[in-house]
Amino acid sequence: MKKSSDRQFLLPCSARVVGHPGTAWSIAAVSVVCYLIFQVIPSPPTFHDMAVYRAEGMAMRQGLGLYGALPGVHGLATYPPFAAILFVPTTVLPLSMLGPMSLAFNLALLIPVAHLSLRLTGASGHRLNAGTAMVIAAALWCEPIQATLGFGQINLLLLTLILADFTVLRDTRWAGVGIGLATGLKITPAIFGIYLMITGRRRAGLTTIATTTATLVVSAIVATRDTWDFWTRYLFDDRRVGRPENVSNQTIRGWLVRAFQTRELQGWQLVLLATIVLVLLVLGMSIALRAQRRGDELGGLLATACTALLISPISWSHHWVWCAPILVYAWHRSRLLLAVTLALTWTGVVWVVPHGDRLELALTPLQVAVSGPYVVWGVATLAMTGRHPGRARRVDRSSTVANQK
Repeated sequence: MKKSSDRQFLLPCSARVVGHPGTAWSIAAVSVVCYLIFQVIPSPPTFHDMAVYRAEGMAMRQGLGLYGALPGVHGLATYPPFAAILFVPTTVLPLSMLGPMSLAFNLALLIPVAHLSLRLTGASGHRLNAGTAMVIAAALWCEPIQATLGFGQINLLLLTLILADFTVLRDTRWAGVGIGLATGLKITPAIFGIYLMITGRRRAGLTTIATTTATLVVSAIVATRDTWDFWTRYLFDDRRVGRPENVSNQTIRGWLVRAFQTRELQGWQLVLLATIVLVLLVLGMSIALRAQRRGDELGGLLATACTALLISPISWSHHWVWCAPILVYAWHRSRLLLAVTLALTWTGVVWVVPHGDRLELALTPLQVAVSGPYVVWGVATLAMTGRHPGRARRVDRSSTVANQK
């Protein structure tokens, strides 16, 4: 009998629902057109974060201090200097062009996100083709995706890099490069390097470390002072990121800050936060390890992602773009989780409670209770990935590869 790590978890797919690929892609096209007509045209996006990225690139290009006031924008640089280096090319174009370009780029990134997520379930052929289109059609209406599109964020790029490491780059010498690049851009993907290590893929894990180190070396050569400042001062200064009580901050810390009505948790409040974070970290990574060992790679990645999002000091709602892979997973594993995912992300319920400067520090107990919908959703996803697949079928990876050819 083969070890479970030599088998890929094939979820019981109801592929017949998506129908012919041509029909599915027509539905996806209609979804995109409706999004542009009803969301973008009436209320043009601000592309606020894209403006900050461009300002970071301009600061890098002009030799200005990257972590001081940025030229022409309200906001501070929060990413490592390597990200600002990659943003330099954006400075040759006006924001009026960059905004629509980032929108088109992020819309295009939904294709590999959906495609790679489905590949992790063993989908192939027409099922993979049609499923990709249907995931795009559904994910486009999720609040984290729309927020990412509106801000001009890089969340979908990071997600694509991570998924690529476990699909197209898997079992190649390049496995780990995607996570390494994502970590060089935004630190938090480093937890997927830990996931590689604990699941026994040490070569890919070492490649992740080497790639991340390379991004650090490049930034140290190009922007020595900024690199030193970031890694010694600004990495741990989460006040630069924004208000921790902001209802968009869907983390354990954000929920507790709103509950205790203070931006600075102290004493037993801080002990409570640290305890919950530590328990979630150990539990979440244990669930990820068990999922991977039984061949459920997508479940392992989702458990890792939800753990990172929940325990981070700040995870804005647009960081939860993992809703797209969760849709894929929930469709195959739990219609209840699917219903919860759609209910929470399609309705924008995260914005129901009063929000604005300091408003979240004066919420009623009921408002506090409903101010953490994505936290509940993340815990529910963890619980689902930790559940044994039961009636789900397992097949040899070799069989899956043969089916994809």
